[in-house]
Amino acid sequence: MLSESLINKITRLIDNRKNSIIKFLQYLIRIPSIVGEEKDCTLFCAQKLEKMGFQIDLWEPDIRYLKNHPAYNSSSETNYENRPNLVGVLKGTGGGRSILLNGHIDVVPPGPLDLWKHDPWSGTIKDDKIFGRGTIDMKGGVAAMIKAVEFLQMMGIKLKGDVIIECVVDEEGGGNGTLASVVRGYRADAGVITEPWGIKNLVIGHRGSLGFRITVEGQAAPVNKKAHGVSAIEKMQIILEALQELKMVRQETVTHPLYAEYENPVPVIIGTIQGGSWLTSVPLRCVIEGFLGWLPNELLDNIQKNFREYIYKAARSDPWLRQNPPKIEFPSLRIKPCKLDNRHAMIETVKDSAKSISGQDIKLIFVNAGADQWLFNLYGKTPTVQFGPAGGNAHGPDEFIYISELINCTKILALTLIDWCGHK
Repeated sequence: MLSESLINKITRLIDNRKNSIIKFLQYLIRIPSIVGEEKDCTLFCAQKLEKMGFQIDLWEPDIRYLKNHPAYNSSSETNYENRPNLVGVLKGTGGGRSILLNGHIDVVPPGPLDLWKHDPWSGTIKDDKIFGRGTIDMKGGVAAMIKAVEFLQMMGIKLKGDVIIECVVDEEGGGNGTLASVVRGYRADAGVITEPWGIKNLVIGHRGSLGFRITVEGQAAPVNKKAHGVSAIEKMQIILEALQELKMVRQETVTHPLYAEYENPVPVIIGTIQGGSWLTSVPLRCVIEGFLGWLPNELLDNIQKNFREYIYKAARSDPWLRQNPPKIEFPSLRIKPCKLDNRHAMIETVKDSAKSISGQDIKLIFVNAGADQWLFNLYGKTPTVQFGPAGGNAHGPDEFIYISELINCTKILALTLIDWCGHK
């Protein structure tokens, strides 16, 4: 346990310098880092960490090596040229436990700009909110973890254990950035991913996600007989109806006690649809992509098998699809469920630090979403939790983070670093 005097000193320092946290996050937001275009933002973070005394490792993940790992999680088209991963290591004085702080730099596209009230790359402040793409998912968490270390340095506090900070690419694409760090050999006694679940929650596990792609082919017809062609888009409607049915079946039949609080912990989501090439041409191909959630009591092979059988059964009800069955693939996004032992010491450390700031007991939760946590817990030899500042509208228009959450999360991470690593 940390002394009340030390806790108060850290709290006062961060309160007095909270604008520096806000401005740092605004800088991050104003560097667009859509998946595939993360480089500029990564280099900005690298410069910051280097000034703080971290040993910097910048490299472009090589899919030739990642493909050999069982957790490789992306399609063959993935390319990491000009998409460097960043890991910074701050060596401790010795004799303490090491910690790994992880956050992803990539963000999803902003979508239709006319749906935004605030420029997605502005970092606009209104009331207790900062707006912009990536504010909570998850540049707010990245800002909090970097600034937490910086504030301890301002106080002259030297940690005994090593601190590893990872700013990774491609989390939104399935997690290959974090996997690249795992394969490169980075590990610690414990880790924290600063995903935005709020400072009242500590995530010790998450469900799995399985991406799918379904392709339906159509048939052209002569110009004067287009009505006799087979529209791939119309035939895809049969598949979409089957997926809606599958969604209801899984919601009613697939359960797990760790996820009992969720109305539907096994969603089936259609994320994209592409079809047709011209408004007066019969669509010859239609492709949908999406994902489904899965729980710890399910086997991935069985999920894939049942998914295929369900879709093929629906296809057999249609004469065209019976003779031209859809193509079903699972090309990317294969995230396994994971769970950290709730007796792990890092859990108590974060709980104590959070209570020192909020005065409330933190809640241990399992989240109905995928994350990079599984890569550390199942493959990275680094027992890891998720803990980060809350906001709203992730992946949607006017994404935002609460400033109060950002500041308090920074305080809690600073206390966690001292308590876990030890200090001089």
